[in-house]
Amino acid sequence: ASKGPHWADPAELTGEALLRQGDFAGATAAFRQADPFAPHWGRNHLRWGEALARQGDGDGARDQFLAARNFDLDAGDRARLKVWLAFAHRPA
Repeated sequence: ASKGPHWADPAELTGEALLRQGDFAGATAAFRQADPFAPHWGRNHLRWGEALARQGDGDGARDQFLAARNFDLDAGDRARLKVWLAFAHRPA
């Protein structure tokens, strides 16, 4: 392992780019990689949940959305989370 600093930002930003490109599996992997460095980063959990939802993993997505709910989010992300949680709790 490198002796340099380890931050979650590069992995989270990579995940966001992959999510926008439609590479949901790649985005999920990037968000998962960021998590150990910033486990209380609400935005990472929110975007991770979005990637999982778009892959069809409703249970995994719901877990990430519920985690995101417990951490700081800006107003836009909080509104986005509210929509995703409503969608995630719909009966099948």
